[in-house]
Amino acid sequence: MGQAQVQINLFGGFEVLFNGEPALVSLKQSRKTDLFLEYLILKHGRPVPHEELLGALWTDRESRNPATALRTLLHRYRRLVESEGIEPLEKSVITTRGFYQWNAATDCLVDVYEFERLANEARELPVLDERRMALQRRMVELYRGPLLSSAAEQSWIVPRSVYYHDLYVECIYAMKDYWKAHGAYDEIVALCSHALEIERFDGRLQMELAYARQMAGSAGETDTRVRGTDNPSLYEAIVRTEHSAEEDIGHIMDTLDHEGRNGAYLCDRSVFSGIYRLQQSVLERSGATVFLCLMTLVEAEGEKALDARAFKTQMQQLTRIAGAKLRRGDVLSRYSENQLVALLPESNFEAARLAVERVRQAYYETRVSAHTLVAYRLRPLQPAGK
Repeated sequence: MGQAQVQINLFGGFEVLFNGEPALVSLKQSRKTDLFLEYLILKHGRPVPHEELLGALWTDRESRNPATALRTLLHRYRRLVESEGIEPLEKSVITTRGFYQWNAATDCLVDVYEFERLANEARELPVLDERRMALQRRMVELYRGPLLSSAAEQSWIVPRSVYYHDLYVECIYAMKDYWKAHGAYDEIVALCSHALEIERFDGRLQMELAYARQMAGSAGETDTRVRGTDNPSLYEAIVRTEHSAEEDIGHIMDTLDHEGRNGAYLCDRSVFSGIYRLQQSVLERSGATVFLCLMTLVEAEGEKALDARAFKTQMQQLTRIAGAKLRRGDVLSRYSENQLVALLPESNFEAARLAVERVRQAYYETRVSAHTLVAYRLRPLQPAGK
């Protein structure tokens, strides 16, 4: 597509550019107008009922006449567009009886739309295809940070933020596999270093970076956040563990939908299931954000294995630490011999990650075996029926 006069960025924060210059900057002075526009854009041109917009942008106490408030937001947006002479956006929001929608025919580049288009095209090509790499390089350029980071407390942003985040991580690892197949470890170092500026707590990326530096002959520069990564068996273990955790957490979210019905702070699996279901039921009404976390404890291959009793002791220690480091209101349960699950009510993905990082770091400071690893995955809960 040709160079668009207008570009709208949602990654890393909301921004409108007109002919390469910041535009509609005063939108930020009206928080609701900002959110109104962001919500419509994220619906990809789907007509949005008034009731849905009202529920997303207001509480009952915030506006006595929210329908009028919606018209005010639209009027304010159109007035700003007209005053700045941004012709491509003059008909960007369509109104029909009972609905508002973003005009998909608007002549502008929206970074999330372009990012998703590139991801879909890339998936159709082999990992080692240079055409796929070209698409993925553009994806990395577009992803400047989490979706609408300045509005991350909005519950409706979280699922989309995690969706785009996962596409970004998938892209990074596919690029890493391409460079590894070509023995281009310097490229992997550059790629992982860039990604870690955004994914600061991604343990696997840190391991990939350390391994690539070692293979490139610069292991002495290894990031001090990564300990013991000169051991290839540790590297292989963390990669396998992260892949396994990714698969397991999807399975857990499927099976928990069909189990028990009661709740407690530290509880067995059936009780945890009940709390999970309860949280799903209230999410839509409360507007809260809750994350499901899966923590997996494993040993690195090639190292002296712990006997069953010692491994059980380490798992008990991880459970105790998780119980102490997670906050009141979080829910924790043993899911299998080497896995814990937790429900974390947090305002955004980053806050949930920090909570689990506290658990992992505290465990590493007390573990008996230096070669036991904790991997984790996070997913936001969806309201029941979604």
